Amino acid sequence: NSGTNDGQPSGMDSNSEESETLPMFKSVGMIELVRHAAQQLYAPKRLAKKHSSISQTRIHKVGKVSLYRGGEVLTTPLASWKSGTLYVIAVKVTNNMNMSLELDPRLFRGQWRSRTLQHARVGRKGLETDTTTVYLVSDRPFHESIIL
Repeated sequence: NSGTNDGQPSGMDSNSEESETLPMFKSVGMIELVRHAAQQLYAPKRLAKKHSSISQTRIHKVGKVSLYRGGEVLTTPLASWKSGTLYVIAVKVTNNMNMSLELDPRLFRGQWRSRTLQHARVGRKGLETDTTTVYLVSDRPFHESIIL
């Protein structure tokens, strides 16, 4: 019988307590959620795999939002995903100044559990390097997490 019992791995009884308490849906943590968002935006389609515990969510329109304190920085929400009680929003960040800028994750307005920058340094306005992405993780949808 090749080490299995009624389709269960050997050592697991189909009536075992452990098999009854396994969740059908397991949420992922912040790191995996941010990694997933980055892959969905930037990885080649063949590598950007869907994750059974992560779903894309709709971004509610909130009007023009300046999420970054200090400097002329344009912020544009790109996409949002959810897993369990965690949300991640990918926001395009564009430097609109004539000098390069070192972004400080703490200067993003809102109630965020974490802020992860694709690149901390952005070039001056007009350069190819003037834009990056920030991944903002929250316990609530984007429109409920922003504080201006």
